[in-house]
Amino acid sequence: MDYKLAKSLKDEGFPQNEHFEMNTCNITDFTDERVAVPTLSELIDECGTGFKLFSHTKGYVALREAEKIERFYETPEEAMGRFWLKKNKKS
Repeated sequence: MDYKLAKSLKDEGFPQNEHFEMNTCNITDFTDERVAVPTLSELIDECGTGFKLFSHTKGYVALREAEKIERFYETPEEAMGRFWLKKNKKS
């Protein structure tokens, strides 16, 4: 999972665990903000029930039963992270 997705999860209220932190720093934008990088198990636990995680030759997708597949992701963690964000959008 990349920093941008982990930061989005944090900003939307995903629980932050001390033992899964990472720092980020790159040449153009330095930040010392720490964000949790959740495991697949933590993502699944936080998403609860009512979804399916699929593996396909194109990648991974997590969705509710009646949803259309909009996009595949490279890892199951990314698919679950995007699913959690969609399910828990604050706006």
